[in-house]
Amino acid sequence: MSDRDTAERHRGSTLNTIVNVAVLLFLGYAVLWSGSPLRAKFREYALAREARMAAERILDQLASDGRVDNERPTVIEFADFQCPPCRAMHDVLREGVAERRFDLVVMHFPLERIHPLAKPAAKASLCAEAQRYAAEMNHLLMSTSDWMENTDWSRLARDAGVPDLLRFEECLDAPSTAHELARHVTIARDIGITGTPAFVSHGGIRRGMATLEELEQLAKK
Repeated sequence: MSDRDTAERHRGSTLNTIVNVAVLLFLGYAVLWSGSPLRAKFREYALAREARMAAERILDQLASDGRVDNERPTVIEFADFQCPPCRAMHDVLREGVAERRFDLVVMHFPLERIHPLAKPAAKASLCAEAQRYAAEMNHLLMSTSDWMENTDWSRLARDAGVPDLLRFEECLDAPSTAHELARHVTIARDIGITGTPAFVSHGGIRRGMATLEELEQLAKK
């Protein structure tokens, strides 16, 4: 190979290197620039993947506790019983369960600063759940409002059909109930939930109100 050919080859190699470096710099700028659409897409993808992984962890834990069947589509609702959007979603969720589109697990995220009765209502739900009457209690809490004026939890438990009212009343003040409620709140915060309603399933996390079809899609593996 002549000196001229060697020089031409060297220049070509140098040019390729410059082009490759320029392309890498451009891509790096496109990804790292705070206003970059590409960076926004990467971030959106990463957050969605993280949400799906968090949802799977919660569902696996509930399955190990015997609370959900992994063979069934399941939606976890983080709810506040004084939250108007949560109350508006109640019939939608009942319809989804009744039509066997998905199973529903209610977890609690009371927004105490704006809803002072949300925390005791969540405890009432947990104590009804301890006697397998969560669905009945949750229905009363979501579909009626007189309990917000007269917080007679024992009367509400009786109306929900809870059989052992003494056990229910003791449960309301039990440290284990406060601990379980705190666990729900911690799980919600750990996966980035800050308000209600919020729904978690195999499709990730959906914040705010949703249609029946959107919840059904969220529950699909």
